[in-house]
Amino acid sequence: MKIPPEFPELCVWFDPQILAVSPEVEDEFDFALKHVTPQQQQMIKHFILDVLENVHDSKELNRIWQGANSNTRFDSDDGIRMYLEEIVRRID
Repeated sequence: MKIPPEFPELCVWFDPQILAVSPEVEDEFDFALKHVTPQQQQMIKHFILDVLENVHDSKELNRIWQGANSNTRFDSDDGIRMYLEEIVRRID
């Protein structure tokens, strides 16, 4: 699955180091989403929905998340899926 460039543009802001030095950030999802346009958000939403519906392979799911250039790490596929679901929920 090809990762659209908008997805890494969002995910780069999910970085524990940025959040640690920015105490004014109360919500990491709102913080990240404000760095992409509404049009980019819609493209990201469609991509994530496609991933959630069609990617059932752990290796592929991890490849997609690692390709997003985020420094946020997960211990399980469920963690990645829950994070992606929350991004979609916030875009609605």
